[in-house]
Amino acid sequence: MKFATGLAALTVAIASTLAIGQANAANEQLTFSSNPSARCQPATKVSEALIRKRPLAMVNEGTTNATINCAFELEARQTLAQQVTVFLSNSTATAVNATCTGISGWEGMSAEPGVPPVLTEYVPVQLSVPAGGQSDPFQWADADFENGTGGLISVSCVLPPGVAINDTYADVLIDDAVAPAAP
Repeated sequence: MKFATGLAALTVAIASTLAIGQANAANEQLTFSSNPSARCQPATKVSEALIRKRPLAMVNEGTTNATINCAFELEARQTLAQQVTVFLSNSTATAVNATCTGISGWEGMSAEPGVPPVLTEYVPVQLSVPAGGQSDPFQWADADFENGTGGLISVSCVLPPGVAINDTYADVLIDDAVAPAAP
């Protein structure tokens, strides 16, 4: 179900790309999935003390909120569309609200190096995580960022006690007919 939701959203992104005339017979969709231990880490020393790093999830076992940051591997050179998705689970007996924020670009990203304005954007999403269950997808596509992504999308999640970050997905639509740019 989770993969289907992500696939459906990426299909919309693909259709949007095709609708604006950038279609090419060589378009290819790539999906990279991972447990959070490969992509995520606690954001602070305080969060580090609260988070249990398991192979399948990173769980807040403390009594206060903890923050997790995740970075995704995205193909930037030939990309027509990008999307990242994370899922949270809740091991408590009460539904909780959780907030994750999609972040575009890199520190100091601007139209011209060293020249304001900074183009990095933050797009927060708040969802309910049901008691003993899993959240709907927290999802960001390149189109969610007014200034683009610069090829990079990161995610920061505030995990309430008993909440874990589970599986993560990075989807890209690339144009294989375009030669990669020289480094």
